[in-house]
Amino acid sequence: MAVSTSSTTSEPHVNLRHDEIPISTARPTPRVLILQHVYPPKKSFWMNLRGKSEESLYKASILSHQTYARAWGHGYILDRTRWLGADDPRSKHLSKVYTLLHTVITELGREEQGAEWIMFADADTLILDPSISLSEFLPQPHNHPSPIILANVDHRGFNAGVMIFRVSLRLATFLMDMLANEIELFESIGIHPSDKHLFGYTLQQDKHKDVAEASVQIPQRWLNAYHIEGDGPALHVHLVNQRKWEEDWKRTIIGRADEVYEEARRQKLVISRGSSTRVGLRDALVQMNSWREARDVAREFWRDPKRGIGGIIFNEI
Repeated sequence: MAVSTSSTTSEPHVNLRHDEIPISTARPTPRVLILQHVYPPKKSFWMNLRGKSEESLYKASILSHQTYARAWGHGYILDRTRWLGADDPRSKHLSKVYTLLHTVITELGREEQGAEWIMFADADTLILDPSISLSEFLPQPHNHPSPIILANVDHRGFNAGVMIFRVSLRLATFLMDMLANEIELFESIGIHPSDKHLFGYTLQQDKHKDVAEASVQIPQRWLNAYHIEGDGPALHVHLVNQRKWEEDWKRTIIGRADEVYEEARRQKLVISRGSSTRVGLRDALVQMNSWREARDVAREFWRDPKRGIGGIIFNEI
């Protein structure tokens, strides 16, 4: 797959050009972009407590998502732009919004070549099961109107660690208002709000009722699982707080993903022997049971998704 340079960073931007889609996917694959913003690791509460750096996890997260994007033909952008000053207390949370807004505008400018969907993933997330296609978690073509935001909640409420967005001008204006709301919230509560606080606050404003109604709460386990084991398909694991210091993730998460890739490579060789056309890794991944299980679960979910933000708890930290 061709690699070009992103306008926001010198890191690789995997293009959105697709290999031939295997017939077994059963529907056209949308143009999907995986986006991450990784800032230089700073001393955090858990780093001071354990005396360890987040850098090894960040590097693993980047490689994990790059490898997955190449396997499935998705785009990938790693943004290292320092949108605010190094000592600006807003830097950690607002950088995500700036990165997302910049990328949405860029993809809109690419028109038919641009991404239709963007998955933003925090730098403490890792791909657990690469045989699960992100495309299968997206709305089916018959789901009208198409959602703008696919969000999830954890035990505390709304969580912004991994979210999916439909690229649109409406999303861009929503993100612009999030940035404006940061000033208003700081003046009213005296602290700089987190990105999830900004998302929740803006979604609940009357002028963004249409975006709220175009939001769908998807299962947390799909993209933002906190544990490896559990019911249902899990593409991602999010190593929140102290879990990011459990070095066992290199074996239990990355090791499991590597096993899936290795099995796919073996299956690719088998498929290639009986095929007269070029076979890609994706052709082998879609033959795995976990791909079919995730597809079936997602299709059942999208038959009657719950739209809107009713019942979601929005925290102010």
